[in-house]
Amino acid sequence: MDAARKNAAVSARGFKQRRLGNWPQNKTASSTPKFGRSSAPLFGGKFNTATTKLRHYPQLRHYPRLGPFDFGLELAARSIPSPRTKVTSPVKKLGDKLAKQKKKTPEELKDDDARTNSMGLFNVAEAYRLSAMALEKADVKSGHANHPVRFLYYHAIELYLKALLRHKHSVEAIRKKFGHNTRRLVKEAKKLGLVTDDEDRQVFSLMGDTDTVIEARYIRTGAKTWPTFEALNRTCKSMRDSVGSLLRGAGVMVRL
Repeated sequence: MDAARKNAAVSARGFKQRRLGNWPQNKTASSTPKFGRSSAPLFGGKFNTATTKLRHYPQLRHYPRLGPFDFGLELAARSIPSPRTKVTSPVKKLGDKLAKQKKKTPEELKDDDARTNSMGLFNVAEAYRLSAMALEKADVKSGHANHPVRFLYYHAIELYLKALLRHKHSVEAIRKKFGHNTRRLVKEAKKLGLVTDDEDRQVFSLMGDTDTVIEARYIRTGAKTWPTFEALNRTCKSMRDSVGSLLRGAGVMVRL
């Protein structure tokens, strides 16, 4: 075929296809990726705009010619999601996974309640408070040595509150309704008779309204507002006395 006939054939295929260029003829379409529901080859045959859903992949419109040297572009093309592809966020996947978890039987819930009671929670809270005091006195010479001290105090306060709530609520109810939410724990504890003062409420506000609790477990640089060791120690002692008195009045003989 002479040059004139070749030029005529190219013109007949249209300007748009000519912009994309001719495709190598030495590869077969079976070894090339598919785009959406079409079967247009990436490395083989002519590029057929009639069958290729090129509008799904506007990133490929401006490449006049693809060859074996464009392997990176091929990988990029493979990773472009089709509009028909349903994308599920990681948060939704996690929620679906948690929703599919096996629910505990009544016997298992009863066993949880028998093994986690108010006295046990109160005693563990005491252990955390005393450990925080001991670690504070040790005066560890290391970077961020105050983080574990604060965390021990925070957890002691949470366990004192849950020891009071456990006298009324089941373990499952505490886990689902209150969790680690300081504001909810304090609000429910007040309904059960917990007495707090202004300094306690300031510590509760920092624990509930900021990331001070989670940041005591990890590291995040920048300006922060921390409760002092003295404030945490005093609030722990206040929770111990108030919760302990309420539990003893309810027949739970915790040691004060």
